[in-house]
Parts: sequence; structure tokens; C-alpha cells
Amino acid sequence: MRLRELLMEEGKNIISMIIESEDMTYSSSNISKLDLIPVGVGNYTLVLNEVIFDFSDEDLDKEGILKNGILYFELEKAKIEVGMK
Repeated sequence: MRLRELLMEEGKNIISMIIESEDMTYSSSNISKLDLIPVGVGNYTLVLNEVIFDFSDEDLDKEGILKNGILYFELEKAKIEVGMK
């Protein structure tokens, strides 16, 4: 599954996320807000609870790798782990 599909279509089924970037690592198993917002041509902002992350079209088109019930995404500037219901 591509990251874009996961965030736009399966957001309600996400139970946990870890986003590790150059600047920070953010982990949440209590997701109260998850929005993917277009912010110009080819750029998006992901709002995860109260934390904001920026992604490109290329990032969102990455395919996840499923291991032990967790989807892993290796992006140019971040790594994402997603737990699903």
C-alpha cells in the first residue's frame, strides 16, 4: 500500500505511528487527529495530533513494506512505521 492511500483512505484504521526524521522522532499510539493537507503543487502537510510534517508527492507515492503487522515506509528525509487495526 502506498503512503498516500494509507493516509487518505485508511486513516481511521491507524492505531499507531512513529515518524523519525532528521529533526525529531514522534511516536503516538493515541491518534486524535490525522489530516493530509495539500499545500501547493506536489507538497503536503501531515497533521498528526498536534505535530506537523511536510511531505512531497514522491514521499506519498512510496510503497510500504509489511513486517509483523507493521507497515514501514523509507522516505528521503524520514522513516515511518504504521500500526493498523
